[in-house]
Amino acid sequence: FAQSFLVNHPTTRLVTLTLGANDLFLLQKACAGDPVCIANGLPEVLATVSSNVANILGQIRSTGYKGIIVVANYYSVDYSDVSGTQITQLLNQTLTATAHAAGAVVADVFTAFQIVASNPLAGGATCKAGLLNASSQDQFVCDVHPSQSGQKLIARTIVAAFRAASRGATE
Repeated sequence: FAQSFLVNHPTTRLVTLTLGANDLFLLQKACAGDPVCIANGLPEVLATVSSNVANILGQIRSTGYKGIIVVANYYSVDYSDVSGTQITQLLNQTLTATAHAAGAVVADVFTAFQIVASNPLAGGATCKAGLLNASSQDQFVCDVHPSQSGQKLIARTIVAAFRAASRGATE
């Protein structure tokens, strides 16, 4: 769909891509949360994410699209969870390296969420900061998906990356 859209809409100015978190979730599920299993499987998952992102970015460019591509990185669901946050950072390093190699820019959603979650009342938890959707069964528990506030923060972060890249392209 994206390739067809870009071919038929040559004045498109922005393409965004967010990819990779589900691969990590599948690894965590397959490992039943076992940290050793996750650590052992992580290199393969990150290599797959890198390959998939590179392939998608290449396919986008193969349409003749010369506009800005913004790859959004990921937030930690709880910045006080050192292990979980480190895994997110590894994913983000992979996304950043792959994006830059393909001439795309990165929207730093990780830092944007971290700033909001650093509020003393949130204690690093994006859920307590109101950035994640509350569970339908328990409003004090969140799932991993961004709330409306989280979605707006992601959108603002992407717009800022786009504007910065646009300024760089005209200088």
